[in-house]
Amino acid sequence: MKLAAGGVRSTRIRGALRLREAWLAQWEEARHDLPGDEAERQDLEAQILEIAGDVEAAVANSGADWGERMYEQLREKLRNGDVVPSPSLTLTPEHLFGLALNLTAECEIWFSEEFDVEKALREAAQLNARPLLDLEVGR
Repeated sequence: MKLAAGGVRSTRIRGALRLREAWLAQWEEARHDLPGDEAERQDLEAQILEIAGDVEAAVANSGADWGERMYEQLREKLRNGDVVPSPSLTLTPEHLFGLALNLTAECEIWFSEEFDVEKALREAAQLNARPLLDLEVGR
């Protein structure tokens, strides 16, 4: 929903969901259940948030649907090695972008102006239920 609000199209959103899932699976495999694991993850998150903030500042004034440009530039920065994970973690740039997308799911990164996600979900559910209600009452 957050990506769509920023103008990111459906195919790219589906790919983003898969990248987030890949990150979550890789993190489960890569972490060692040691005290330093959480600190390493928090460090990666902080680096990604800083880069995402810089990208957002660069693109947010360029029009209403700036999320697509932010998506592309953030992905490019992570591919270019702007965030380097600890050598003990076997993470690819795609995993790091998946982490960025996970931060999006956690409302830490936005690809549009912030909005009330819960309200938007309720409204979407009502819209999706409306055709069913119309059928039930014979409209």
